[in-house]
Amino acid sequence: MSQSETISLARGAPSIDIVATEDLRAAADAAFSNDPTGTFSYGTAAGY
Repeated sequence: MSQSETISLARGAPSIDIVATEDLRAAADAAFSNDPTGTFSYGTAAGY
């Protein structure tokens, strides 16, 4: 594989200036208020 064919898997993060932090905070607050135990759960597995 030549240098021009390399696929970068580096992590990219947006500048905090373009993130609507107050909206993000409101969404997180709503998620924890509406479903505190399910907010971070994985849910059911599909399986076969």
